[in-house]
Amino acid sequence: MGRPAGDRSLPARRGGAGLPGRTAPRRAPVPAFRERAAPRPVCPQSAGRRGRPVAGAARFDPRRARLGVRRLALHLGAARGAESSVRRGGRLARSGARAHSGATHGAARFARPAPGDRSARSVARWPPPFPRRAGHARAGRPAGGARARRAAAPTAPALRSTSARPASGRAAGLHVTAPRSTPRASELFGVTFQNPVLLASGTAGFGREVRDVIDLDALGGIVTKAVTPEPRRGHAAPRVAEFPGGMLNAVGLANPGLATVRDHELPWLATHLRRARVIVNVAGATVDDYVAVIRDLADLAVITAFELNASCPNTSAGGLEFGATPEGVRELVRRCRGATTKPITVKLSPVVPDLTALAQVARDEGADAVTLVNTIPGALDHRLGNGSGGVSGPALLPLGVLATRRVTARVGMPVIGVGGIRTARDVREYLAAGATLVAIGTAALADPRVPERVARELARG
Repeated sequence: MGRPAGDRSLPARRGGAGLPGRTAPRRAPVPAFRERAAPRPVCPQSAGRRGRPVAGAARFDPRRARLGVRRLALHLGAARGAESSVRRGGRLARSGARAHSGATHGAARFARPAPGDRSARSVARWPPPFPRRAGHARAGRPAGGARARRAAAPTAPALRSTSARPASGRAAGLHVTAPRSTPRASELFGVTFQNPVLLASGTAGFGREVRDVIDLDALGGIVTKAVTPEPRRGHAAPRVAEFPGGMLNAVGLANPGLATVRDHELPWLATHLRRARVIVNVAGATVDDYVAVIRDLADLAVITAFELNASCPNTSAGGLEFGATPEGVRELVRRCRGATTKPITVKLSPVVPDLTALAQVARDEGADAVTLVNTIPGALDHRLGNGSGGVSGPALLPLGVLATRRVTARVGMPVIGVGGIRTARDVREYLAAGATLVAIGTAALADPRVPERVARELARG
């Protein structure tokens, strides 16, 4: 009678002399290496909570170490208060994590949910497993490994003859990855940015705050903290609060004021930057405030362009944001355009009925680009001294990418993509959507080295 499928226990051994015909007791069977287990739910960075263990979650088996798994990532939840899966290097270390590079071929796989297990449906999709055996190939892909798949793939002429665009990865049964592109120097505002990575406004003040941490000249440029005519102390503390999707901030446009920026901050940037460009963010309570700042700074050679923060409340319009209506955008851009010949970009929030219509108005009134997207309003009980603030961080990534894609396609004007960028992969999402430059904000607040690291990764392709 055959041995049950999956039973990998050693065959019974005959006892020694004196015990004729007696067999040694069977050892506990070594579980099949391809056992399935429900992965643990993904907990975004900064959540700060302990996850509840999933029933039947996989645990580390020391016997697997003998199979050649080198430095297996142990993010398989233990039964007692184990931390949820964590982020390392900008990627999720998933439950049942794949073996480190150099592991024995096929020695570890990503854990999959058991059939019918509804608890695992909300977790991140696992990447495709290691090479499959014959008969187990994914639908739409020929069995037999990479060589057989290459042989079965249609030639380039065949692809061109069937469609101008190849089928999407999902439709063809392929694993879909973020688009990859080799970044190069970017042209915008009539000048060259050595790479597309900027420090977003409010991230590093006016540059000198992070001079001992990163090399600002390794970036494409820096967008300064918002500048208003008079100094502003900002909102009461606490001004920042983290939550699983990112961060709430209510800084309140705190800045030293126009005179200090003109006499001290911008001269420092002119002295210390050789390659990185400078974009000055401008804010105010009235259109006159914007115009006053721009006129006073327009003759400084260090400034490449001005960024208009259109999410400020307009006190002349009852507190309605400048960027909330086409009329508000029209007046703001027209007046600022008349105050300078330097390029202007308008930073817009996605919380509007028609973002592309506002971008069209900005372009018609003389804006050279738009920055997409600004923060969106949010609140959490007792988290901020101001009561509410702006949502930023990972939650904004899909919003910013979609806004960028729509504006570039429908309006045809340059876009500086900002919102949720943490990795080179995120940057490529914006570039593939049509962005000319990108700006990194919240991730740089957590670690000022992120923009420089992302720029290096992009340079390596």
